[in-house]
Amino acid sequence: MATLPPLFSHSVSDVKDGFNTTSGDTPVFWKLSKTGSSISVQPYLADCLNLVVANEAGATLAERNNEVLQVVEMPSERRYLNIDTSTLQGLSNPKAKHLAQSGLADVVISPLLTGVLGLFDEHHKAKLFTIMRHPVERATSTFYHLKVRFEFFSKVEFQTWKNLT
Repeated sequence: MATLPPLFSHSVSDVKDGFNTTSGDTPVFWKLSKTGSSISVQPYLADCLNLVVANEAGATLAERNNEVLQVVEMPSERRYLNIDTSTLQGLSNPKAKHLAQSGLADVVISPLLTGVLGLFDEHHKAKLFTIMRHPVERATSTFYHLKVRFEFFSKVEFQTWKNLT
């Protein structure tokens, strides 16, 4: 039987244990690219369930420079923590170190699985979940995304070059 790396056994709650917020479990959504989670899961968590979300959105607000971890509310009434869980720099921020222990986040969203799990401990564990997409559909979506991006940046580079000559 395969065993999980120490980081997982130390900071991730077993799915068979059920979910209990009083025990310090925090849902962590592992956001994989090109799975549709940005347009489906994240708005559902913030708008429909009215959860306090820890992702990159809270770091774009003015309160991000505040050294205290806090919940900030957008004009749309969405609530976020004032940290960025989508970058290693954001996860290494001193206020991010208290994310799991603070109990402020109803859900944490990050593409950086090992980075975000480093914020949890044996008393405050992550309850992981993710959304998968069929590999062929995901590859097709990635291809078209990169194609459009390449075409856009090729035009920008050509215009820049044209203006220089």
